[in-house]
Amino acid sequence: MNRIFNEHVRLDQDEENELLRLCETLRCSKSDVFRRLLKYKVVYGKPPLEFGKLIAELRRIGVNLNQLARSINANGFFNTAELRQALDGLYALEHKLNECVCAKCEVLF
Repeated sequence: MNRIFNEHVRLDQDEENELLRLCETLRCSKSDVFRRLLKYKVVYGKPPLEFGKLIAELRRIGVNLNQLARSINANGFFNTAELRQALDGLYALEHKLNECVCAKCEVLF
């Protein structure tokens, strides 16, 4: 990307402190913070570390559901207990994701 425009901003001490806090939280430069604000209008912090574990669990459940779907397509019938177990796991994971991501992912600006 060819960035040819250079903008200068004057900040008071409180604004500078907030900008530095955002840079530290997002692990990016001041320029990146301003670009994110311009592009997205809202800046979010990084999701909590548990998020990666939940994504891995979601993939495992997805694999299980895919195996069940393939079995149904191949055989024309399915194991109700296996389907119930996979769906229960999916619902439990949805609850964990809501707690982990929605409740803890702070809107920074």
